[in-house]
Amino acid sequence: MRQPLTIDRHFIRVGISGLVGSIFEWYDFTVFIFLAPILSQLFFPHSNPYISILQIYGVFALGYLIRPVGGVIFGHFGDRIGRRKTLVFSILVMTLATVLIGALPTYQQAGVWAPLGLIFLRMVQGLSTAGESIGAMTLTFELAPLKYRGVTSTSIWIGSGIGIVMASLLVGFMTGHITRDHMDSWGWRIPFFIGFLTGIFGYLIRRQTVESVYFAAMVKRGEVFRFPVIEIFRKYKKEFLKVFLIIVPHEVNFYVFFVFLPTYSANFLGHLPQALLINSVTISYIFVLGPILAYVSDRIGRKPFLITALISIILLSITLFDLVATGTLKNFFIAQSIFAIIHCIYAAAVFSASLEAVPTKIRYSILALSYNLAYAVFGGTAPFVATYLIHRNQNLVIPAFYIIALAAIALVAVLTMRETHKEVLL
Repeated sequence: MRQPLTIDRHFIRVGISGLVGSIFEWYDFTVFIFLAPILSQLFFPHSNPYISILQIYGVFALGYLIRPVGGVIFGHFGDRIGRRKTLVFSILVMTLATVLIGALPTYQQAGVWAPLGLIFLRMVQGLSTAGESIGAMTLTFELAPLKYRGVTSTSIWIGSGIGIVMASLLVGFMTGHITRDHMDSWGWRIPFFIGFLTGIFGYLIRRQTVESVYFAAMVKRGEVFRFPVIEIFRKYKKEFLKVFLIIVPHEVNFYVFFVFLPTYSANFLGHLPQALLINSVTISYIFVLGPILAYVSDRIGRKPFLITALISIILLSITLFDLVATGTLKNFFIAQSIFAIIHCIYAAAVFSASLEAVPTKIRYSILALSYNLAYAVFGGTAPFVATYLIHRNQNLVIPAFYIIALAAIALVAVLTMRETHKEVLL
């Protein structure tokens, strides 16, 4: 059995830089969707608000549809030239795309060129994000001591949550204190321009990181694949499929619970500032529960957490969607709080379980491709699918059956996986 490498003494600093970089990159990426009620009318004006919001959700989804391409690209370079260099480049690309979105003319000012520009820049954002979270997670995971791998990998997920809360709070504050006319005129641009400052700060921090000791050892052993993505389908198909299937519920549930439900409430129940505030509160559960649950998973294993969360989704989703359908803010808060707790349980173990399931020489590529494919096919399209299902069936509870089906499939995959929390990385 290969012995564990001596972990670089800088892993705490790398973990912090990865956390901060993830915060800023996810702020840039998700501020778009919290401005969806405004952007839908500015770039896709239509007399029927359902049509406008579906179109802006379509643009939102495009940022995810391009992500598997980004996963292949960033995974390739992450497994060939290193995790650190790949991460530095990704945050620069994201910052540029975010600022340019804020500078775009609206449909009224530029006609069809406005939504075309929005679509292009959203796709650039998608390419960048494809390499960010998994790259940062892989780097910090590989530098962490065995008994803290769950906590370390979860810290990057927590960073994305903080970034999303920052975006949610800012947009909620602005929509609550700036008139709709001013938001439509110039206010919507401010969150994107702020993304320039956060992006540059994240870049400066990211430059100070060190390379993974496991990657360095892999290079020294001459185990670097020339084309990692080809090796996935030659030798690691089973590992890829299992990781993909268990990641899918995480992505779909996140975007249904924390993106779709608040914006649905804002658009069709008339609670934009209140819904965003509730959303910020429930996402903040991540910061409290995430590290605690991940720490416990480092002690008792990943599978108990994954199984508990998936069964909870299967049993409770219909009831919780019924609560949201009542249209009251109180019931919305209760339902989203329970969803958030379940999501924390799952997220506390899903990333560490995935990272432990694959070897170092192909880790970045498998995780980047499976993670981004799950986002592209299921995660990024979740708000669009949920909106379509509700509009077609005139029933808010219908999306519950969608997430239940995906949870059931993932449960089968989890039951076939071995427990890995005490295994030495290969």
